[in-house]
Amino acid sequence: MGINLKVWVFSENFVDEDVRKKNSSFLLSSVLESRGLKSEEEINDFLNFRYEISDSSKFFGISSLINRLNIAIEKFEKICVFGDYDCDGITATVMLYSYLLKKNSNVIYMLPSRYDEGYGLTKSIVDKMLQHGVNLIITVDNGISAYDEIEYARNLGIDVIVTDHHKIPEKLPPAVSIVNPHLNESGFKDFAGVGVVFKIIQELEKDNSSLDGLIEEYGDLLSIGTIGDMVPLLEENRMLVSKSLEYLAKTKRFGVKLLLEGSLFSPKMDGIEVSFGVVPKLNACGRMGSAEIAAQLLLSTSIDEARSLLQIALKMNEERKSMCKSIFEEVEKEIFKKNLDNDRVIFAWSKNWSHGVIGIAAAVISAKFGKPCFLFSIQKDEVRGSARSIEGFDIHDCLAQCKDLLTKYGGHPLAAGANLKIENLEKFREKFLSIVNNLDMPFAKIKIDCVINPEDVSLKSLDEIQKLAPFGSGNPEPIFGILRIRLLKVTPIGGGKHIRILFSKDDKKFNATMFGVSSAEFLFSSNYDLDLAIRMKRNYFSGYEDVAVHLVDVKYSDVDTKELALEQRIFEDFMSGVNEIPDNSIPKREDFVAIFKTIKENSLFSFRIEELYMMIRDSKMRLSKIYLILEIFRELEIFKIKKHCNNYKISIQSTKKVNLNESEIFKKSLRRKHEQNTR
Repeated sequence: MGINLKVWVFSENFVDEDVRKKNSSFLLSSVLESRGLKSEEEINDFLNFRYEISDSSKFFGISSLINRLNIAIEKFEKICVFGDYDCDGITATVMLYSYLLKKNSNVIYMLPSRYDEGYGLTKSIVDKMLQHGVNLIITVDNGISAYDEIEYARNLGIDVIVTDHHKIPEKLPPAVSIVNPHLNESGFKDFAGVGVVFKIIQELEKDNSSLDGLIEEYGDLLSIGTIGDMVPLLEENRMLVSKSLEYLAKTKRFGVKLLLEGSLFSPKMDGIEVSFGVVPKLNACGRMGSAEIAAQLLLSTSIDEARSLLQIALKMNEERKSMCKSIFEEVEKEIFKKNLDNDRVIFAWSKNWSHGVIGIAAAVISAKFGKPCFLFSIQKDEVRGSARSIEGFDIHDCLAQCKDLLTKYGGHPLAAGANLKIENLEKFREKFLSIVNNLDMPFAKIKIDCVINPEDVSLKSLDEIQKLAPFGSGNPEPIFGILRIRLLKVTPIGGGKHIRILFSKDDKKFNATMFGVSSAEFLFSSNYDLDLAIRMKRNYFSGYEDVAVHLVDVKYSDVDTKELALEQRIFEDFMSGVNEIPDNSIPKREDFVAIFKTIKENSLFSFRIEELYMMIRDSKMRLSKIYLILEIFRELEIFKIKKHCNNYKISIQSTKKVNLNESEIFKKSLRRKHEQNTR
């Protein structure tokens, strides 16, 4: 991957001096303040997990749930726990199913197939439950929007209890009970589906078990599901996950034991490692069409059964990775071939893509190009789409404005999905882009929690940072800035997929590792000062601990990333037809000459555009103008250009004098100016 331009946002650290004196670490104080925690009380509450635990007895619908469930248990009615095919839905299903088994209930569970039934309760699934003699359905991590399906079940004589955490629709379904924290009058509301189930069990067991006792029994499922669903790890979620991670290594579930053995990289349980090492393996089962494998793995009653199921899950995960890689490479080629990255939202579709994995591919593309991405899998006359967004742009809200073209849609501000008829696909793209093009579209950002020096990278600093854990959505790992350093050496590692970079500042040398970027893609020059955005990681090797520096982003020190992002937007909007180019971004012949000479005389054939911008800074040429000149050179075949994000690889094809009026792009740039002059 190339390194796309991101807007760097530095926290303004103004911690009260008295508060700072009570904290031994300036680093810790600065990060806390960057997270909005400034007073002594706020900081102590956060560091000591002093959160008010929501009262499960006051949850909307909890009394009617308990009454109906107790009747079902006493009468030995057949109960079906119905979940979802993602990590949250699977862990929530296993948690409630396991609990009801302990209560000697007549209980089964069902998980939908992403490919056959899709998300949520359907009438065909209700029919299947009827055939199994189900009297009571309990949904977990779904159901709040299933009005018609629940009414259908009720007409067949099947009661439904809904437990969910998704947005509340305009009309609630006709269930015998609905438990969704967003219906509560007060208290914490941002639980995952598995968190809602845990709170229900907490209420059911309030006279029999303590919170610690319940966490010891169900904390493994609670932590994996909560981390996997990327709900904010703040307040009660943070406390529950922190306690749960303490018990995770002691889990009695054979499937979880094996998942942990193959996933964790450090002796201590860590939310980030669970997120990257455990969650994808469970999600892969649902994405590849068999969430049942993941559920069976978590429910396995012997180590041999768990080992056999884990092998299936691992194979599915490898297939998922391969499919995602293939989709990403195909979309990337399409983007560069058709300049799709000039659009404010990247759209692509194919008949050959599995809709189970397009969401992950969309996330990778969105991260690389710093823009929302919408990928579609075409299946006969129906199209299924999955979207990922960037912070500050509510993709779900834009979907809602296009609902007349959709058969189904849902999701969150940063991740959403939609189904539509194939004949509406291009209409949908045009309408979506027309909405986006009239918005004040945000840029991809990177937030620097605190500026440090190389000597601040230490095990002591890591110990201080660990007080902020567990890390995850809403409470990300801190990112630190090291400013004005010099690049010394780039070394390929991991078969050329990653790089280790040697830097120096004030005669102190240090290494940093950047993952997913090859040496050929790291085109930063050693001639200019660089700023680094880093994370500190604890490295365990042969019984020793050390600090590893992971490079998150790099920029030239003398570059204003916000200014450059605005200039890039001007160019892209012009190229995609959203806006005209400003007069002072329209190049003159001498500008073309200046760019050509700079590239040729400096043998600047592999570079980031910021480097070219700095080399001709004295001319005060706008970056949008530089983008435009390079694009016109490519059009006129003066340069052969390969562009990956802001990386340019150039070969000179012609040095002969050209007529700029042969360029359609140049003529287009002059059009508005000509129209103004003729009025």
